[in-house]
Amino acid sequence: MATTNLEFTKLNASLQVGDYVFSSSTQVNGAYSVQGVSSFINGDIQLGRVKSITSPVNSTGYVIEVELDDANVLPSTADYFYFVKDSRVNKSGLKGYYAEVKFENTDNTKKSELFAISTEITESSK
Repeated sequence: MATTNLEFTKLNASLQVGDYVFSSSTQVNGAYSVQGVSSFINGDIQLGRVKSITSPVNSTGYVIEVELDDANVLPSTADYFYFVKDSRVNKSGLKGYYAEVKFENTDNTKKSELFAISTEITESSK
């Protein structure tokens, strides 16, 4: 597959190899004119998966190597870029069997009421 390198001066710390990179046009009128591209969502184009991330080159920026889904679709330098985690690997919620939680009312001058508590927990193994 074809690859391309994207260079950024700053990088979100949670970006990792395997994440999906998207680009979005930043036209002034907000319109999208994407024709014949099968990998777009609401005008946003899925470029592909992050293959590698190189630390700052001479302290000027980061280089992200992206494995392109469609070699005919290349981003512009004016595009807005963002990434999405692979939901098969990066699931949200807590992992494990045991959790201990302590709720404390630090304002002792007023009566407080706790309406609800909820969480999303994923068992790590059985």
